[in-house]
Amino acid sequence: LSSFTDSGSSSSDKVTTDKNFTLNSSGAEGGATPVFQVSTDNGDHWTTTTASQTNLSDGTYLYRVQVTDAAGNQSYTPTVTVTVDNTPPSAVVTGIVNDTGSVGDHITSDNRLVINGTAEAGASVQVFRNGSSIGTTTADSSGNWSYDYTGTTLSNNTTYQFSAGATDLAGNTGSTSADYAVAIDRTAPPATVSITKIDQDTGTSSTDFITKDTVLTVSGTNA
Repeated sequence: LSSFTDSGSSSSDKVTTDKNFTLNSSGAEGGATPVFQVSTDNGDHWTTTTASQTNLSDGTYLYRVQVTDAAGNQSYTPTVTVTVDNTPPSAVVTGIVNDTGSVGDHITSDNRLVINGTAEAGASVQVFRNGSSIGTTTADSSGNWSYDYTGTTLSNNTTYQFSAGATDLAGNTGSTSADYAVAIDRTAPPATVSITKIDQDTGTSSTDFITKDTVLTVSGTNA
């Protein structure tokens, strides 16, 4: 590969945003005819291609050279794999640990959180709190990521907005996700419970709590 830029987090993984480069061959037997071949289905089928690779679509390309000598003998070079990726990745915050109380309501008594989400597999994920970066993590092979934020103690009676953005292996950076609101509530509710009414309170008084009704509705306050 020449005129080829291996972009992204690695300069040798051949995962790149570069969609224009040239194939080269050398070292063939004198008089041998080299032919460039490409496969887009993991080597199941091969077709002849030109040395100049131009405006490639996103996808994985396998390249090899078929060499035929004057006697008709054929051989193939080792395969070179190039993944072209110009699609910005997405990332999203999906939850927190621990979401105490009713799971999914984004209200928790835990003020030291682990933040979970999804993104493109292998992507570097930057996590934000109220629009400011708090650190990075990496999505696993299934696209799941987790950021340990337990080193920070969050304030009580405060709502925080968490979001995420991803940069993939080719170097594409996606937009920041929508906010995921988390409310910290560590205030215990009032402990005094009073029963103020039963329904039906039969008899001469409607407030003496003496009744012949065996199926009741009980009302009260928590103050």
